[in-house]
Amino acid sequence: MNFNELWYGIIPFPITKSFIKHRTESKLLEPLGIYPRNLELSNIPLDECISFMPYCAKPNNCPLNKKYTRKSQKCLRLMGKECNIKCSIKETINVLFDNGFTSDRIFIIDRDSNLFPWLEQKHLQGYNYFFAGFGCYYGVAYALSIVMKIGFKGGLAGFVEGNYCRTMKDYMGMEEGDKGRNTEITPQSIESLKKAFSYKIE
Repeated sequence: MNFNELWYGIIPFPITKSFIKHRTESKLLEPLGIYPRNLELSNIPLDECISFMPYCAKPNNCPLNKKYTRKSQKCLRLMGKECNIKCSIKETINVLFDNGFTSDRIFIIDRDSNLFPWLEQKHLQGYNYFFAGFGCYYGVAYALSIVMKIGFKGGLAGFVEGNYCRTMKDYMGMEEGDKGRNTEITPQSIESLKKAFSYKIE
């Protein structure tokens, strides 16, 4: 366990949740938030943005589960195929696609140990912001500390709802296997993401 993991592990969950929401609060785009808080949405160049979201927001009936398991980076929409089930990841990806994102700029987090090298690679390719970086509160707290060290300048963060991890032990246990937690990117978050893009277009 490194220092970041230890630090977030000893902070009680309610404090972590309040701290992260305070660091990303944006009345304009609730429940999404801008990080850092003083970053102007209009100053985020979309062609320098990547996006990420957690595998735990996949439904249990994902058509790819039998072949790849739910804990994977695989997604029919990212593979350029249609998906006919209700899925908040699919809906979020559709919004990103509608606004110029391509599959190589979107990452479904199966493990942080896979996400962070991907972020480093994307930063080297010229991507400096995240636009719709979703996770649980522990995940977002941890990711923000990493992305800023990598060199990202900030972006738009969101929080999944549902049966998300509420202790660092749970969160770190998710690194090795699917513990069966089910979360979702809420309809309110998806609508706020659409709003964020509309502000950018204006």
